[in-house]
Amino acid sequence: MRKSSKKINWNLLYYVAFSVSIILVATCDFGLEPSDNYYQYSSEELGILNPTPATPNKLERVLVFTEMGGFKHMSTEEGAAMVQRLGEQHGFEVEVTNNSSGYFTDRILPRYNVVVWNNNTNEVLSPDEKEAYKAWIANGGGHVGWHGTAANYLLWEWFAKLVGGCMKNHTAMVYADVNINPEFSDHPLLRGIQSNFNEKDEWYNYIENEIMDKPQNNPDVDVLLTIDENTFKGGEEGDFHPTAWCQENYDGGRSFYITIGHLLTSFRQGSQMEKIVTNALYWAANDTAWHNSAQ
Repeated sequence: MRKSSKKINWNLLYYVAFSVSIILVATCDFGLEPSDNYYQYSSEELGILNPTPATPNKLERVLVFTEMGGFKHMSTEEGAAMVQRLGEQHGFEVEVTNNSSGYFTDRILPRYNVVVWNNNTNEVLSPDEKEAYKAWIANGGGHVGWHGTAANYLLWEWFAKLVGGCMKNHTAMVYADVNINPEFSDHPLLRGIQSNFNEKDEWYNYIENEIMDKPQNNPDVDVLLTIDENTFKGGEEGDFHPTAWCQENYDGGRSFYITIGHLLTSFRQGSQMEKIVTNALYWAANDTAWHNSAQ
């Protein structure tokens, strides 16, 4: 009698074996923590992936932007650390980036009440990023910048006017007497600031041309602090030499700028710079509670 033979289905056998191996792997405990198997997103990364707009009129979240296309100031890390320290002290979030890519977009910028330009030099934004920043300002965004941010932006006229002044040249590193402008002595940005203090920095003189006014000649700029040219050499602005100013409304948003910021010591805890930047962050965010606290 002839024996019957059955043909083996190798494809089915491979499928069963593969399925069993997957089940065994899934049910085995290899003693690994979840972080060894899965990428754990940080809270910052989750915020970027799922952006929630910042609450209006409340200092909730700040982006510190440190990218530079030109001269790199050694104090940039200290400036970022100061804002992070202020966030810890006052209860607002701070994110720091040295790369505009992925941040300066219509989707991500609304996460922030304020963007701090931390000693940025030269142009660093792409055309699309520039348009996103302009749209964010138009929607009430708050701009805060210091020192090198006033340098080399004449190629982007809108930004130069947002800052409110452009550096023409600067002095050597010298001490100067800094004074509150009496016209704005009651301005909320000057809360807790000494009426006169001595500070060391390289002090800027300003461009005046068909594109830009000097800050003292711009009717939309409120000059808050000046420096006394009798106390240092190299000043070219005369009896009224601005060193900090603001614009209540530039294209829909608020803008603050201060010349101080070249030295690491500018950002030390308890400094006048720290105090005025604290005020600038709340002011630029148009924080209702902060404004009402002084009334």
